[in-house]
Amino acid sequence: MTALLIDTSSLEAFIALADKKILQKAISLPGNKELSKLLLPSVEELLTQSDGSLLPLDYIAVCVGPGSFTGTRVGVTVAQALSFATDIPLMGFPSSLAKDLEALVRYTNAQWEKKEFAPIELVYGKR
Repeated sequence: MTALLIDTSSLEAFIALADKKILQKAISLPGNKELSKLLLPSVEELLTQSDGSLLPLDYIAVCVGPGSFTGTRVGVTVAQALSFATDIPLMGFPSSLAKDLEALVRYTNAQWEKKEFAPIELVYGKR
């Protein structure tokens, strides 16, 4: 399974690529006003460093909060746009999992294998 992971719910945002249940690469991003400008170019950079395409992805996982209202919306909007444009399934994960990337990869893979993921529902909270 190959997955793109996106978390923009905190001041330390990241995008990551996982393959075969192993974290391959991660890029940290500032979760500030510049996030909306940096996110898509960073996704492109991450994928270019691998094979340069979204098409081999099995799914996209995005943090749905709780966390920064605007940051979470930016990440979810980008993830939904990529999912819609490429017909790649999308799943959400809570921000509590974002602190440990290896655990996040295991969680999203388990959800994917069981096909137990619900539609995206945002959870907003304070930083």
